[in-house]
Amino acid sequence: MKTQLLLPLTQLVLCASATIEFAVPAAGAILKGGDTLNVEWQQLGNNSDVSDAVRYDILLCAGGNDEGSFDPLMSIAKGRSFAQGNSVSAPIAADIGGNEPNA
Repeated sequence: MKTQLLLPLTQLVLCASATIEFAVPAAGAILKGGDTLNVEWQQLGNNSDVSDAVRYDILLCAGGNDEGSFDPLMSIAKGRSFAQGNSVSAPIAADIGGNEPNA
């Protein structure tokens, strides 16, 4: 009985220890409306344990890094799986954001 509970918990820990590191765009990159946003990432840690069935979204946001200090501007990828690779590109609408820093 204990083994049946322990195995799923072990798998959960292994999956949770995988980390995603973004390589492109570089931190502090300046993007403008009308540009094409290229996003690339790699899985670190126990990435072999991340299921290809796991779905994720990538959003372009403006503002800071802390919770509540940024606003989503547009979706770059929606409902993707890890089986679809580690990069995505999307055009940034010309009228998105603003003229102030981090807009």
